[in-house]
Amino acid sequence: MNGYQWTVLFAAWLGWGFDVFDGLLFNYVAPNCVPTLLGIPIGSPAAKAATLQWGGILTSILLCGWATGGIVFGQIADRLGRSRTLLLTMLLYALGTAACALAQNIWMLIAFRVVASLGIGGEWAAGAARPQRPPSSAPVRGRTSER
Repeated sequence: MNGYQWTVLFAAWLGWGFDVFDGLLFNYVAPNCVPTLLGIPIGSPAAKAATLQWGGILTSILLCGWATGGIVFGQIADRLGRSRTLLLTMLLYALGTAACALAQNIWMLIAFRVVASLGIGGEWAAGAARPQRPPSSAPVRGRTSER
C-alpha cells in the first residue's frame, strides 16, 4: 500500500472507531436518558426496568439501521460514486447524532437514532472501498478497480 492508501485507511479506522463509540456511548447514558425521556424518576425500579427494555430496543434498532444503511447506501454509491456517498452518509450520521441531543421523548430519540444508524451503515459501505483506489486513477462506474 502507498502513503495515500494508509492515510485513507487510518481516516476510515478513526471514523469506524467513532461509529462504535457512538453505539457504546448510548449504553453509558441510557440509565439517565431513558427514564428522563419517559418521565420516570431516575434510579427507581421502574426506571431500571425501562432502561433495560428500551436500551435493548434502541440497540437493536441501531444494529438493524447499520445493516440497512449499508445495503441502501451501497447501492447509492454504485450510482453516485463512493466519495459523494461517503460525504452524504457522514452528514446523515452527524445530523442524526446531533439531533439525538434534542430529543424530547423516546420516539424522537428512536427516529434520530435511525437516521444516525443509516448514516453509519452507509459510511461503512461507501468507505470500505476507498483505500483500494489511489486518487490518480479515474473511477470506472459499474466495474471494480482491478482488471
